[in-house]
Amino acid sequence: MKKNDQKAEKARREKKAGGGPGGRKKRNGAPEDQNTAELDYSSSPDEVHAEAPADQAADLTSHLGELRAKIINSLIFFCAALALTLYFSDAIMEVFVSGAAKALKGEKLVFISPAEAFFVTIQMSLYSALLISVPFVLYQTWSFVYIALDDKEKKYFTAALLFSSACFYAGCAFAVFAAIPVGLGFLVGYSGAIFRPMISVAAYCDFLVYTSLTFGVVFELPLLMIFSSLTGIISPKTFSSGRKYAILLIFIVAGVFSPPDVISQFLVAIPMLILYETGIIAVKLLGIKS
Repeated sequence: MKKNDQKAEKARREKKAGGGPGGRKKRNGAPEDQNTAELDYSSSPDEVHAEAPADQAADLTSHLGELRAKIINSLIFFCAALALTLYFSDAIMEVFVSGAAKALKGEKLVFISPAEAFFVTIQMSLYSALLISVPFVLYQTWSFVYIALDDKEKKYFTAALLFSSACFYAGCAFAVFAAIPVGLGFLVGYSGAIFRPMISVAAYCDFLVYTSLTFGVVFELPLLMIFSSLTGIISPKTFSSGRKYAILLIFIVAGVFSPPDVISQFLVAIPMLILYETGIIAVKLLGIKS
């Protein structure tokens, strides 16, 4: 009798607990699948919402690591270029001072402090290394952003990169081999009958760096005009109809960014006028419409 009562009591307890010999049951009476319970637990809302920030953080870390590698590569290339320019510093200085030699008609540049020649050589080696490194740095930049661009953007970005580099180096070369010898010759001969020119190598190299960088930026004018037309900032017709205002603006810019003498201002303004007309022709050839 006691055994039957104990069995009945045990059955009532199992029924009340919702379980039985077959295992746990859900409220509707169906057995609960242990794997399903584990799957639901592993896909909890907190973990699902945490996956997206985790992926974004991983992508950001990957991009930062790639950017760090590009910067390190650029620095290594610049150091190698600097070592090369220091080794050939004498030949580089001869190229840079060739314009002064023409203007001074055989007279040499002077240095007025014991360490001036040494520091000027270091300065011009740094400048040369920077010019050599610019294409590599631009390539590193191009390779970093290239993946994120679509086909059309890749086409425009690559063309703009190559064209802007060519214009910049053309401007620097024009300054060193054409503009500076002519401008310096005029400045030296302007008071040659009264004063004897004694130009220090530091003053000349500062003049050369400033002028060459100015011409390098000025030669980017056609690219700027093309970009303005493509983006709709300035219509192609405006470039043609506003030519007289552009000429006035060009001479104002030449007066601000060129050395403070009339010849240097004209040497900057005349190429800008030619480049402005080149930009108008380029916009027409590309078929850019208003």
